[in-house]
Amino acid sequence: FSNSFTLKPKRNYYYRVYGENLAGVRWASSTATFITPTTSPIVANVSASNVGVTVAMMGGNVICTGGLPTTVRIYWGQTNGGTDFAAWAHTNDLNIRNEGSFQWQATGLTKGTLYWYRCHGTNSVGGYWAVSSTNFTTLADTDNDGMPDEWEDGYGLNSSNPGDANTDADGD
Repeated sequence: FSNSFTLKPKRNYYYRVYGENLAGVRWASSTATFITPTTSPIVANVSASNVGVTVAMMGGNVICTGGLPTTVRIYWGQTNGGTDFAAWAHTNDLNIRNEGSFQWQATGLTKGTLYWYRCHGTNSVGGYWAVSSTNFTTLADTDNDGMPDEWEDGYGLNSSNPGDANTDADGD
């Protein structure tokens, strides 16, 4: 017999057993208890959002804190540093987080550039990297007029002409 379910760390659980056969059912005389141990946290990346020419929102989820205060950091840069702290160009400390989603906005990024990031959680038991790194590419702005090429192309502007930033292509 088995009943499989997920237990939360650092929680007190109670149980009581019984036996059943043709003669009937008999319960144990008392309830027993156990406390689950604390564990390392578990974090995951989520896809970048609000990606612009020089900005992007990076984020993730704290899936489990391990029952302890958990510090979350986002490691990021133009190369994938994997699980090597020193291989990442930048680190942003998001302080102690509870279970749930988190995000951080990077600014001053280089246009049309591939960036990588990976979330890491740490508590007093240990640390945990998100399963893999995530990447995104900032939008291109060939003529440096502050409008992404994709937007200019979609609205009939010339992504190579900075002067058309001040025109009204559709006459409104």
